[in-house]
Amino acid sequence: MNLSYGLLAGTDLPDGSTSEVERNWTPDSGRGYYAQAARQAAMRIMYVVANSNAMNFIGEDTRIVSYDPEWFAVRDALVTAAVVLFVISVAAVVATSVWNEICDRRGKRKGE
Repeated sequence: MNLSYGLLAGTDLPDGSTSEVERNWTPDSGRGYYAQAARQAAMRIMYVVANSNAMNFIGEDTRIVSYDPEWFAVRDALVTAAVVLFVISVAAVVATSVWNEICDRRGKRKGE
């Protein structure tokens, strides 16, 4: 979708380049619906900026404290334990496969 059609469809901040066709679709070109869509997009952008944290008295000297619940530590320990067990099991499977291949090549499989 080009910039003009995107703006008419409700896109506020288009991502892309402008072409010659899009440059002809300006508010001065006599197309009132395009001018109205551009006004709506500008209004929505200004509304978002005005109601963002940048406008809610949060500045350089503001300290934001984040808190992690205690169960996060338990969750992290369980995930770490699961990963360690998985790595150990994969290593055991690979070692067993390598050992069986070595025994097959020598012709001395244990138990035969």
